[in-house]
Amino acid sequence: MAKPEVIVTLGNAALRVLRELLFALGGPDALHADADYGKELLVTVAGVTARWLPLVHPAAPKPYQVAHAAWVAAR
Repeated sequence: MAKPEVIVTLGNAALRVLRELLFALGGPDALHADADYGKELLVTVAGVTARWLPLVHPAAPKPYQVAHAAWVAAR
């Protein structure tokens, strides 16, 4: 019933849950602390298209915190 415009997953566990909901549409297998970090994806779940932001959990290891800080600064 929800029709979100943005879906934000925090960490790999949440990323895997959404990825399973997307079935064949795919998505990243895991988060990476590289130039692709925070890359926005368009996804459709149950006929609703939303922007997906796969981000790290606040308690993520340091390399991911650095990647997240760089992503925030670039926004």
